[in-house]
Amino acid sequence: MRSRIESLSAAVVDFSAPSPFPTFADGHREILLCEAVLRSHRERRWVSIEESC
Repeated sequence: MRSRIESLSAAVVDFSAPSPFPTFADGHREILLCEAVLRSHRERRWVSIEESC
């Protein structure tokens, strides 16, 4: 618990520090990946991952 509080307080102070937690962009990329996996299975072929961010 203490390390979580320390990492949060460090992130609040230093806005240039990388976030130790997933971001909205990370979640969006994961959704794109999952959709590509489903499409690949449905069409039984390799598909490209559309990157829009």
